[in-house]
This record gives sequence, C-alpha cells and structure tokens, in this order.
Amino acid sequence: MSDLNLQSVLRRTAEGTKVLPPEGPLVVAVSGGADSLCLLHLLKFQTPGMDGRLMVATVDHGLMPTSREAAERVMSLADEWGMPCMVRRVDVRAQMRNEGQSMESTARRLRYEALGELAVEVGAVAILLGHSADDQAETILMHLFRGSGLKGLTGMRAVEPVPVGAFSMPICRPLLKLWREETRLYCRDAGVEFVDDPSNEDRVHLRNRIRLDLLPMIEAMFAGAKESLLRMGEIAGRDDEYLSALTAGAEKVVRAEDGLEPRLWAALPGSLRYRTARNLLLEQENDVTEARVEQMVATLVRDLELRREKSLPSVEAWTSPDGVILDVPGRAYLGQYDLGAVLVSGPDLLQRATVANSWEAYLDANVVRAPLQVRGWRSGDRMQPLGAPGSRKLQDIFVDRKVGPELKARLIVVECNGLILWVPGITLAEQARVTLETMRAIHLKITPGLHNLIE
Repeated sequence: MSDLNLQSVLRRTAEGTKVLPPEGPLVVAVSGGADSLCLLHLLKFQTPGMDGRLMVATVDHGLMPTSREAAERVMSLADEWGMPCMVRRVDVRAQMRNEGQSMESTARRLRYEALGELAVEVGAVAILLGHSADDQAETILMHLFRGSGLKGLTGMRAVEPVPVGAFSMPICRPLLKLWREETRLYCRDAGVEFVDDPSNEDRVHLRNRIRLDLLPMIEAMFAGAKESLLRMGEIAGRDDEYLSALTAGAEKVVRAEDGLEPRLWAALPGSLRYRTARNLLLEQENDVTEARVEQMVATLVRDLELRREKSLPSVEAWTSPDGVILDVPGRAYLGQYDLGAVLVSGPDLLQRATVANSWEAYLDANVVRAPLQVRGWRSGDRMQPLGAPGSRKLQDIFVDRKVGPELKARLIVVECNGLILWVPGITLAEQARVTLETMRAIHLKITPGLHNLIE
C-alpha cells in the first residue's frame, strides 16, 4: 500500500471502534460505495472480536435505474465474505409527494427508519455507518452557514440514538477520523471493488455543492481548512457536553407541570435559559428551529417582566438613604424585603450558583468580604453585570432589560465597599461570580415571605 499509511488507518479505526457495544449483533449499513465497504472490510478482516457479530444491511431508495443492481452487488459481496445480508426497499419519491420534503431529507429519514427496523428484527445492538471525516467537515460547514448553535457545530456524533418505534437504537460511526481518499485507497489496495454513486455529482443537492464547489474554494484560500473544521467540531462537542450536563441539572429546578417556572428560569445564565427552552419545545414539536426557540425565550422574558412589575414590594418605608448593614451570617430588613446571608462551602458551588433562582445569589467569598450593605438603587449607580466586559450604569441595564418605572422604584442593591454585587431579580456582578475554583461562597436569599408576594 504505497500511497496509504495502513498502520495509521488501522490505529484510527481501532479508536473509532471503541464506541461500539462490546457484545451483540451489529448491523453495518453498506451502499456499495468506498466508505461503507472500507468499514465492512476493516471490521471483518482487521478488527478482532467481530466474528459472527456483523450483519450487512443495504437500502434500495429506488432513485436510480441501477439501484437494484447496486443492492444485488452488496448481497453478492456479503455472501462471498460469509456474512448475512438484508435488503430493504423504500419509495422516496412517493413520500416526497405526500410530505413535500426535499429528496435528500426524505431519503435520509426513510433510510434510517429502514435500518432501524432491520436492526430490531435481527436483535442488533447498534447500527454502523461509514461516514468519513470529509462527511463530518461538510456537515459542520453546512450547519455553520445555517446559523446552527453549538450542538450543530459538533457535527455528527460518533454515537447517537435514532428512534425506532417506541425504542432507541444507537448509531455508531467508527470512520469519522478517516478521510474519503483514504477509504478509496484502502478499498483499491484490498482489492474491494466499489461504485461511485452518480447522484453524488448532482449539484441540485446542497451537500454536493458544498463538497464539489465550496470546500475546494475554501481550502484554496485556507490550507488545512477541513482539519480545522473537525478541530472546531471537537472543541464545540466538549463544550456542548458540559453545557448539556448543566442544563440537565437546571431542568430539575426550573421545570413545572405546565412548562418552565419563569422566576427560576430567568435566574439561569443565558445559554441555559435557551437550552432549557429548546428542550421543552423538542418534547412538544417535531421540527424546532432556532427562531422558534428565540420566540419562546422572548415570550418567557416578557411574561416575567409583567409579573415583576406587578409584584415587587415597595421600599418607600426606608428611613435611611444608605440602607442597612448585612453581616454574614445575618439578616437585613428593608421595607418588605427580608434578606438572609450565610457562608457555604463545598465542591458543587458552581452548580448551585448556576441553578439559583433570581431571588438568591452566590458570591465568591474569596472576592467579597462582609459586612455587606443593602440599599435602594440611586441614579449614577454602576456595576459590571454577569458576563459583561465592563462597568455599566444601572439605568442602562434597566433600559436594556425593559424594566419599567414602577419596577425600578422598588429595586434594591447589595454592595460591598461601594461595589454593587447584586440587584435581586435583575443580575449578579461579574466580579462576584462563583467559578470552578471557588470553595467558599456567601449565599444571599430573599426569604419565602417575599416569594408569597410574588406568586
């Protein structure tokens, strides 16, 4: 194999197969192209422990005059290699007429449904697909230009579930580290005859235009662009995994029987607010767009502002313009506000701070020192809101968040040595935020008596 580093291919394939279930039958989707035949040959002849586990499945979409012949070639090759083979035929054009979807999306959906049904019929534990690194780069680029969020920029996952009726079947992609040219060279060197799908040259399909036109142009300007896309996808995947874990924890707090509890939801960082809203929509609707999520977020924010303006207590009863002193531990009373403060510690402070509702706050005790001062806000007050690059006037923050005059008149601030740390119900200061390194924090909380008023 003069043009192919076989050891590198085998090493990356071995890494890719680590995602496979250790036991049980595996359905390998084979189209007759280089990628899927490379996967099948690597599993059959180069991967230990696969004897008796592999079953070949091919889906005839009926879109080309030669599609039936292609399915028969796959069956013949599977028989030659001593593996069972299953064929499922689907009518893509009929479904397109009924549903009004594109040929690409309809074919993909029917293909996955057929593979899932075949896998269930034979008791398989996973479906294996031959997607390559080129497929991954194309997917990430397509998602990028569609304005996808972080999850879309991760591209295809090495393992992801696909619904099959009432069940969920894992799809595995062991070749995401191999380039398309490598799968073709591997097949040629191994004497495996493959067929190029003519539809892959049809520029009617968006993915083909990306592969044939856009990516070569980008690579001509930016050497190694495809590798950079994959690297970005891996970085996005790590970040998405972390945010997904935080979102799962946040949902345990902010979920209500009829959706999301607005006060608790509003206290989440912007990313988690968006993700919890999106997850809720995914449970209710089949096709959720980013615009639909943004619409729901805007509705929740608007409803919350209306509730705030109607319910926050007045501070007109204050007798001191400087407010009151709050010790830690201790309590402070201003008008109808009852604010408590305690010192807490532990390795989970960041998680607790992340899911805290808008009427409690965690301040890094390494940054903030007691005692604190609690007072009404004044014209000219400034703070650096959580996540903001610099200091801003409270008045400007209120304008951005559409805080009305009645609400502004009722707001209080918590400060230390002239630095505003928290505006309850509005925002926390960036300087006081809890981080992964925080081991002690000051926990501030408005007592349940105020929550009764807010309800």
